[in-house]
Amino acid sequence: MDKICPNCGERYKWYEAECPNCHVALVDAPDAQEHLRDLELTVVFRTMEAGLLPLIESALEDQNIEFMRRVSGSDALTAGGPAYRGTAVGGTPFELLVRSEDESAARELLRGFEEQAKAGAPAPAPPAPPVVPTTTSASMGNVELVDLSSKSVVGRITEDELTWLNTQLEKESADDRDYYFDRPTLDMLDGKGASPQLMAVLRGALGSRDDMDLQWSRR
Repeated sequence: MDKICPNCGERYKWYEAECPNCHVALVDAPDAQEHLRDLELTVVFRTMEAGLLPLIESALEDQNIEFMRRVSGSDALTAGGPAYRGTAVGGTPFELLVRSEDESAARELLRGFEEQAKAGAPAPAPPAPPVVPTTTSASMGNVELVDLSSKSVVGRITEDELTWLNTQLEKESADDRDYYFDRPTLDMLDGKGASPQLMAVLRGALGSRDDMDLQWSRR
């Protein structure tokens, strides 16, 4: 869900915390997806990991795919965006739903997150329609990105995305595995055609910080 400045009304992405002009805390923008409640929606993703939701939903937002969220088995839908930061109750997974006409595009987009979801979600994602395997999807998730400040894995990217990053960012040596990111760097990568999945991982890892250092390793 987008954020909005209560003072000037300017809209920002969900990961922004403060209006740079008014210097006040941002609040959730009004529910612009209320109309989806009356449409036929299809479940395209299911996960027990609430921490994955910001990354998954950001990928959908980047492709302008409208979605709703609910706890599996519930009729209560919430507007698209990472407004909920808790965990599933009683071992019940979260579900993301999209319009029927967006189902195929959403499933293809979110295939890269399935491995991460399975790592902590005993409930499998709904079966996806058959697709032709590609080199990118086959290598999806082979490269882990570790936040050097917390020593925690913030996400996984493909070999192709790693190769692309190496062509865009400066390295101290051929063996250098560390990357420095700040907001201008992420904006630059986005403008140069970074994949939605890669941008979702990087923006989710940066969060409200000004900068970060990440290190990559192969699983």
